[in-house]
Amino acid sequence: MPTDFVTLSYLGTYAGAVAATYLIVSYLKGLVKAVLPDYFVRILALIVAAAILGFVLLATGKTDPGSIGTAVINAFLVAFAAMGVHQATNDPAATGSSKGNTVSSGGTPGGFVPRA
Repeated sequence: MPTDFVTLSYLGTYAGAVAATYLIVSYLKGLVKAVLPDYFVRILALIVAAAILGFVLLATGKTDPGSIGTAVINAFLVAFAAMGVHQATNDPAATGSSKGNTVSSGGTPGGFVPRA
């Protein structure tokens, strides 16, 4: 049985950064939504992802401009992935489209409608 659930090396991976971002934002979003519009949860996800990746950079001593620039870009990727995880697992609107072009809402994949 593992003794460490989250390690620095795990946080330095894409999966680890996404998981940590999703977990932290899930707990903090109630506070944000209480005082700000829903859109700010996305900004919170970006800030949390950047903070996690920044922490990993500082802890590993990789503070050169190339690593910092890459971490900024990676923060966007991690935040978007964490938002996608939330949408796929928790958002009831993610199961179908209001336009009716998905299989779950009676259409076909990609919105293709065969001629009668």
